[in-house]
Amino acid sequence: GGVGPMTRAMLLANTVDAAEASAGPAVS
Repeated sequence: GGVGPMTRAMLLANTVDAAEASAGPAVS
């Protein structure tokens, strides 16, 4: 098992995108 580096990168990017979206444009 295990998660490949690409999958981890995609999950991390999605998490960051979601966090920025929920935080709003006020956060730079």
